[in-house]
Amino acid sequence: MAGCATSTPADTNPDTTHTTTSSSEDPFAIPQPLNLAAITNPCHLLTQQQTTTLNAGPPQPGNKSAWGQKTCEWNNEKFNIRSAPDTKQKEGIKYAAFTNTEDGKPTHYIEGYPAVHSFPGELSCATFVGTSKTDVVSASFTVNTDGRENPQYQKPCDMSDKIAKMMLENIPSP
Repeated sequence: MAGCATSTPADTNPDTTHTTTSSSEDPFAIPQPLNLAAITNPCHLLTQQQTTTLNAGPPQPGNKSAWGQKTCEWNNEKFNIRSAPDTKQKEGIKYAAFTNTEDGKPTHYIEGYPAVHSFPGELSCATFVGTSKTDVVSASFTVNTDGRENPQYQKPCDMSDKIAKMMLENIPSP
């Protein structure tokens, strides 16, 4: 937004891996392609054990994504989580980087996979992670009124990164 300035604090989240690449390396390289299409129900991107760890509510089918695929939501009084796989557009992480960063490159890496934050704010953030050259998964985190005093939720992008990392654990290799 015009006239708004924000600063980015140092990342202390041990669940994400931030690395840099030289100009000769491909910032969009996928270390081991994952078969996101094998997850036919987006509610299966997080296991029951993972949602219990997060203290999330039960999974609920969400509205379709902007690209027409099913989504899943976990809602409670403190926060909302949304998973949104994209196996339809075939743009991979490159499109998310192009539309969400100034230089059109990933902002960070999660377990070696290129990632981009979309619409980072005080109360919400979405993390897009490239799972293959053509597919991407999105993990969104939004703080609700009852969660605003919880220090764990003060950095929504840290939470969306943590959730994205959990989702990666559940996507099989081809």
